[in-house]
Amino acid sequence: MKRQGIFPGVLLVSVGLIFLLQNYGIPFVNYIFSWPSILVIIGLAFLFQAYIGKDYHSIFTGVLLVGLGIHFHGLQLFSFWPDHWAMFTLIISVSFCFVIVRQKKTALYLVLSYYWFP
Repeated sequence: MKRQGIFPGVLLVSVGLIFLLQNYGIPFVNYIFSWPSILVIIGLAFLFQAYIGKDYHSIFTGVLLVGLGIHFHGLQLFSFWPDHWAMFTLIISVSFCFVIVRQKKTALYLVLSYYWFP
């Protein structure tokens, strides 16, 4: 039997949960029902596909989309959130760190200590 990806299932369940929350009239759904949330949902679906489905090529995409979604949510919700181009380079570098951790099969602190403090 051919193995199927879990990306579409996680994506549909997440979107269904958002619509369910919207129908119950929960007050914070207006913040959830926005385009940064769609970035987070798609990124989480990629991460589930990467770790549960053992398709490790989508780690970078998943971490990048979740990071961008969290950043744009932070800009909308918090006044102290930094609105600087360096946040994008930070998100991309964190995504690369997760890829390197997966490739080297080691802990994150060992990878960071190797690259930052040679």
